[in-house]
Amino acid sequence: SNGNSLGQYSQFISAMIEMELVDRMPARRRTWLVTEQVYEVFKDARAGDIDLGELLNATEHSESDAKSLMDRLELEHDAAVIIAIAKRAHVFCTDDAELRRIAKVLEIDVVDHDEFLERYDKTTGGSGDASGGESQSEAD
Repeated sequence: SNGNSLGQYSQFISAMIEMELVDRMPARRRTWLVTEQVYEVFKDARAGDIDLGELLNATEHSESDAKSLMDRLELEHDAAVIIAIAKRAHVFCTDDAELRRIAKVLEIDVVDHDEFLERYDKTTGGSGDASGGESQSEAD
């Protein structure tokens, strides 16, 4: 997969880093699931006190799930892999418009970085996993 598509799928994490709000990502019982490629991009990064290599979890996907999504929804392989992982998560965090559209079709709970910050306001907490296609999302 080329660097472009990957950058496109890591906008959520990049936005959180730029806004200096990565400290809003960790929570008790929340796991951030990301593709192995996205993990490679961020594994050596730090944001404030947070080591992204520890925060993010490189997640294997089911190739058969990805293939069936590619066929059914005419997705590119990278997008299908992210959606396959997102389906296992509680909440799918992505800033990518196309992935958001697909998630809504599949009835996957999806939020962009603004919606994530609103929903998981620091004061209220909330558990579960998040996986990032960027992250993507919350999973148990």
